[in-house]
Amino acid sequence: MSRLRVSDVMEGAPPWPAAGAGDAADVGLGVSSVARRLWARICRRLAAWRDRGADAFLYMQLSELSDAGLQRRGLARGDLHRLVSERRES
Repeated sequence: MSRLRVSDVMEGAPPWPAAGAGDAADVGLGVSSVARRLWARICRRLAAWRDRGADAFLYMQLSELSDAGLQRRGLARGDLHRLVSERRES
């Protein structure tokens, strides 16, 4: 089996081959639906963790700007948290 890539994890592809794909000894030993649901749940959690990290990074970058820099971008310092959290919803 090839090495697991981060892009595979984030796209939701399980790190195991599809049921029946492989040697004759693997036939009939497919991964159960419980394991697939668990993998999907792990992928959702990883995606949420990644999104929160991106939001935190964006907030940190914007909060370091001066008031004049924020005003040039059409942002108010008091609205930064709301704007960053709404970014994902749009």
